This record gives sequence, C-alpha cells and structure tokens, in this order.
Amino acid sequence: MVCIYFLLVLNNINLPQYFYLNWYKDVPLKVSVFAYRLLRNRLPTKDNIVRLGLITHEVNLCVSECGMVETTTHLFLNRVSFGSFWYMVHIWLSFSSVDLNVLHDHFIQCAYLIGDSKVLHFFMHLIRFTCVWILWNERNDRIFYNKKKSMTQLLNKVKLLSFWWLKSKVASLSLGFQSWW
Repeated sequence: MVCIYFLLVLNNINLPQYFYLNWYKDVPLKVSVFAYRLLRNRLPTKDNIVRLGLITHEVNLCVSECGMVETTTHLFLNRVSFGSFWYMVHIWLSFSSVDLNVLHDHFIQCAYLIGDSKVLHFFMHLIRFTCVWILWNERNDRIFYNKKKSMTQLLNKVKLLSFWWLKSKVASLSLGFQSWW
C-alpha cells in the first residue's frame, strides 16, 4: 500500500480526498481497514454478497426490516435504518450538518465544517470512525445473534469507545469519563 501511495504521489496522480481519511492511526488498525473497505464499497453487505452470487435476491433486505436492499449507503446513511443515529450523534456534539447520501462526502463533511483546527479534525474523525464501527457491529449482531440495541444504547457505546480510544492516544488527557458524556 505504501509503495502504491508513493508511486501515485511521484506521478502527480490526484487521489480522492477520502483516500487520506482511511488510514487513520488514532483508531485500532481493524477499524481503519474497515473504513478503507467501507469507503470503497468492499464490505460484505447483502447487495455485495448477491453480486458475488453467494445469496439470492430474496434475502438481501436490510437488517432494519425496512424492506429495502442492504447497501452501504442505505445501511449507514438512510434514516429508516441507522440514519436517525447520526442525528443523535450531532445533538450530542452540538454539531449541525447536512444529511448526505454519499459516504465519502459524509466523512469529508466534518473536516470542512469545523475549520482548520487539527484538534477538532482529530476529534471529529475519531467520532466518525467510532460511529461506523459501532453501526457495523450492530448490523452483525442483528444478523448473527438476533440482538437489537436501541439508538440510545448505540450512542452510549460510541461515547464509551471513543473515550477509550482518545484516552489511549492522549494519556495526558485531563477530561474524565463523566465530562465526555
């Protein structure tokens, strides 16, 4: 991957902006790999599995029981599935944004709406990566274990996991867990 990156840079090939967001070193590697696959539509969502011929069209419906086909965009951004989750995250952060229907734009939006502060960029990317990771795990829990959490429970998981990841990267952080809430 690094060699490809240098070849592209040396040849002045323009990469999409979301390329640089994927390998985010402040989250666990498995989460960065997950985001890399998410933004390239390489996750094993039901529509991708149908495309590979592993399941039939009859069983490719979303886990939220909305009757729609499960695609990455539908799963992560559609209000019927987990779209209301993003609204709750924005309320928690006191952050307003435009509802987007393209995953790449969804990730990039937070970087441009908050200005040039590196600390805010770090924080917003940490939250975004945590959110998509939690949503993917919730999707898998619904499929494989028939367990369903409320949006409030998912938000609390995001708060807890993002705090742990932040604390592991910034050991001198004086912010306590209760302040994070």
